[in-house]
Amino acid sequence: MGHEELGARRRGIKQFWPDGMDRRVLVSGLTEGLRHDHSVIRAGAAKALGQLGPSARAAVPALIAATRDTARFARKAVTEALQRIDPEAAEKTENR
Repeated sequence: MGHEELGARRRGIKQFWPDGMDRRVLVSGLTEGLRHDHSVIRAGAAKALGQLGPSARAAVPALIAATRDTARFARKAVTEALQRIDPEAAEKTENR
């Protein structure tokens, strides 16, 4: 399949996806994901929060709590997200 065909298939997609999303709702949902039973979901939620950067500051307390996650890769994702969102909080967390 060439790029031309892919473009033709994507033309009508915008109507299905909202242009804007309430960041508070997004951060809230991802924060809930940090408490999910599955470590892969927790790590994914942390990565998504990290991609939001400082606009996900409301998730910092949950991220700090998640630095004690039992899954090493989830802890790593949480630490990286915390560094992107609030470097000061990340530094304090590392020093405890």
